[in-house]
Amino acid sequence: MLFTGDGSYIRNWSVLVKNSFQTVSPYEFLSDKYVNLHYSHNFGSLLLHIGNWKPAISVVQNIGWGSLSHPEYQQYVDFKTREKGLYESGVQLDNILRMKYLNVAYMGFGAGAYYRYGPYASANASDNLAFTFSMTFSSK
Repeated sequence: MLFTGDGSYIRNWSVLVKNSFQTVSPYEFLSDKYVNLHYSHNFGSLLLHIGNWKPAISVVQNIGWGSLSHPEYQQYVDFKTREKGLYESGVQLDNILRMKYLNVAYMGFGAGAYYRYGPYASANASDNLAFTFSMTFSSK
């Protein structure tokens, strides 16, 4: 039973998946022992408020470590392990566009930018950058 669910990055079309790595492809890393730390702070509309437009700004930090006991058992599969630590940081801007939904709730659309750094970062800086789209649903 190996863990591969670290990443949600798909080139040219990435959707925000909370508590996952936004700059990591779905099967890029493989591990049987791992720990992930996901931290985000939502400032709400405190930092940016223009008339009725109130986008919510969040800062995000994702960190993960992992190891694989017997990598030689995995044949014909291209993968990496995360012994040195996987790091990414990002900024998310939600509710850029916000609409009423059935006069009951609000649906919001947003975007974010994330950057991978550290030992598993690509040599090409643009390959470490990921842009995401988000959708929120709230009653307020």
